[in-house]
Amino acid sequence: SKQEEMDLDDEDISIIEKNKVAGRVFISLTEDKLIASPYNLLGGPAGAIALLIKELNSELQASTSLQQPEKLENNLQTAEAIEKTHELPDNPISTSEESPANAHLSETEESLPNTHLPETASGLLRYYELWNCHYTKWPSLNEFSDYLRDVPKDRVHHSFKIEVEVLRKLFANEHPAQLRLIQLESQLKMRQSARIIKKATRNATKLLAKKTSVKKELEIVEDSTIIDGYRRINKHYDSFHEASTQLVKRRFLADNDHSDSNHEVDGSKRCRQQ
Repeated sequence: SKQEEMDLDDEDISIIEKNKVAGRVFISLTEDKLIASPYNLLGGPAGAIALLIKELNSELQASTSLQQPEKLENNLQTAEAIEKTHELPDNPISTSEESPANAHLSETEESLPNTHLPETASGLLRYYELWNCHYTKWPSLNEFSDYLRDVPKDRVHHSFKIEVEVLRKLFANEHPAQLRLIQLESQLKMRQSARIIKKATRNATKLLAKKTSVKKELEIVEDSTIIDGYRRINKHYDSFHEASTQLVKRRFLADNDHSDSNHEVDGSKRCRQQ
């Protein structure tokens, strides 16, 4: 069975279908034969996958010819009949128009089921090396998803986000792996949103702490100013109080001297009158 051959869990089997060429290539990422000859001599997983795609496409064409023998036989008979009715001269003149036989064969090729990777996949296979590295380390999609939640910041922001976008282009639109890639992309966006919220919260906390620190410094400065002013006022008050005391004493002494002189004058007048 599939599970015995590939050692995959139920979730992996539900996501990856073996009747899809792209799906089979995706499964092949975890197979041990990628590290065996001749795949290990092809420049890493990307080269091995390129060879697998070629082999699987050949298998697909062979299986299609077995599934539709009558249709292909009729097409061949039709092509032979067209060739007999349109025999070319000994020195044929080249024209830009395609012969009806070749046109019919091209239509037959186009009618094959489109289950292979898109044409742009050949230029993107090198990204499989990054993907295969992580997928080999975490063979279960659940484990890989858990890793993704704790993946480092720079990995989520740049490299892995690019990988997911490339893989979405690499697989055919109807391939079941597209659903998983959409889930991974959603996880990236959720994690990115959470990181943005954390960053904003952290900045707000720093700003609040800075405001609190500045407020304390201002309070200290204000307290120092008030205390210094109070001390200066006390000093001036002490000086004023001392000056006032001296003035009162001086006035008191002056009043005493004046009263004593008045008493002496009164006494002398009394003596004269007697």
